Amino acid sequence: MITNFAYKTNKGFIEVNERKNISVASIKEGFRLIKNNKSFPRKLNILIDARETKLDFDIKNVQEIVTESSEAVRSFKMFKEAIILNRPKDTALATLISLGIKQINYRLGVFSTREAAINWLTTN
Repeated sequence: MITNFAYKTNKGFIEVNERKNISVASIKEGFRLIKNNKSFPRKLNILIDARETKLDFDIKNVQEIVTESSEAVRSFKMFKEAIILNRPKDTALATLISLGIKQINYRLGVFSTREAAINWLTTN
């Protein structure tokens, strides 16, 4: 479940501050919300701050998440997500997801600092 979701128009990205564990179900729900929201710009940047939580799934769920994310972003010209993580296991899982993504219009960046994530979202 996305707990804090705000579009920062002055920064050009959606910011999500997650405080609960992130499950496969919550990821799917988030992609469904994005997919069904026609008011978002077709070049969408999302910043997910998950430093105070953990990814509550394992390697066997990676392909399922890649499939769900690929379906959700098809209607976007460009879809970029930057996720900020603290835990090594979470970083490894997010990196595996990013490597599995084959959509030309979808990028997932994994970061340890907010500054690096914002820089990537706003300059690349």
